[in-house]
Amino acid sequence: MAELKLQIVCFLITSFVFARYTRLSKIFATTPSSTAFLRLLYIAVIETILDMATAYTVNDPEVLPWINNVLHWLFFVSIDTLLYFAYLYFLASLPEGNTHTRDRKVVNILYVVNMIVVTITMPFVQYITGETTNYSMGLPVYACFLMALFYVILLGSKLITHWDRVSGSQKSNAITIVLVLAIVTVVQYVFPESLVTALVSAFISVSAYINHEDPIRYQFKIDKDSIQEELDAINKALAKNEEVKNRKQLGNIEQQDDKTSTILELSGTTQEMLTVNYMDFLYAESLGNYVNVYILKDGAIVAKQLRQTMKGLDRSVGQYPRLVRVHRAYIVNLDKVKKIDGNSQGYQLFLDGVKDTVPVSRSYIENFNKALA
Repeated sequence: MAELKLQIVCFLITSFVFARYTRLSKIFATTPSSTAFLRLLYIAVIETILDMATAYTVNDPEVLPWINNVLHWLFFVSIDTLLYFAYLYFLASLPEGNTHTRDRKVVNILYVVNMIVVTITMPFVQYITGETTNYSMGLPVYACFLMALFYVILLGSKLITHWDRVSGSQKSNAITIVLVLAIVTVVQYVFPESLVTALVSAFISVSAYINHEDPIRYQFKIDKDSIQEELDAINKALAKNEEVKNRKQLGNIEQQDDKTSTILELSGTTQEMLTVNYMDFLYAESLGNYVNVYILKDGAIVAKQLRQTMKGLDRSVGQYPRLVRVHRAYIVNLDKVKKIDGNSQGYQLFLDGVKDTVPVSRSYIENFNKALA
């Protein structure tokens, strides 16, 4: 039937969000408001099913009146339950979401009162024949409209009072819920034949999932914050203990294999040999069959070229634990690192006196962190 197209689309959308969320939430981390969101998804799917059912029964004269009445009562109840859980979810997503006890008590009372009103007024429901479709009106419908208005006011006021404490994604989520609820309520009231109530379930589900509840996005945020904390700690340690680390490293180098000098002798694939003072070594960069070794000489950066592969050079400096391969094309002197930036996909190293950054690729991050520690 033509009047069911919107309800079917909304059902498919809410079902997809529900299925995707329940699957991904078993693999990735979820937000503190995940339990409230899952309850919201359950009722969103149920509401769209009842919306489809009533859109069908109100237009089919062969459906028994008592079946139509029961389904409409369940539909009215599901609408208010959806709004109720949407508000509880909104509270749960706020900072200190478990502390809004008074707000929960208020909305609990409103929810129970409206359930009683809808149930008592069900005998006064009216089924009206429209130009394009039949629809229901009467006291239980007006009670649902009134409750929708209450929830718009509650959500809007709560968002305003917590505006400075919520994140950008929470604001986007809350604004979407308020706007969709307000617009759909007005449209459905002014144009009762539109039968657009299913849009509330679809938009609330999609908005909450995209803006705040996506497990993949939330896991990425956790990883990003964790990596940033590690980088901040590393940078702080680098800035605070630079001189101490340099002295310790010099001691380590002198002790290895009876070496009493800090001179690096880097051999090439031919007879050539490149001699570099360890403390002048900044980093090395692969150029195919050649390697550029960048050193600090008289305050200026000088590139010394050596015919060698990066793999061969890596073996050559293997006895020096502070000369670390951080990329398939780079080896860096950790004692020259002044700052680290980046994310889980890779780091960027800022070296003492070097304008360009040196990359740490994703596959080398673990080894780099161990060497730095």
